Amino acid sequence: MSQAFGALGLTIEVLSGPSGTTPKPRVGQSVALSYTGRLNDSAGTVFDSNESKEPLTVRVGRGQVRR
Repeated sequence: MSQAFGALGLTIEVLSGPSGTTPKPRVGQSVALSYTGRLNDSAGTVFDSNESKEPLTVRVGRGQVRR
């Protein structure tokens, strides 16, 4: 599943989740995230990633991730 956020230039792609469903965590639930931040340039330059590290674990709706 891929979702684009136009004016922000942000695309989120869910690579895994519950089988056959769209993952929709509820407020207060913990989620583990692996991410790669890329610039929207011709090379897709990586500016941040945790691919070689532990997943980032946050609680949904608690303001733990920057907006």
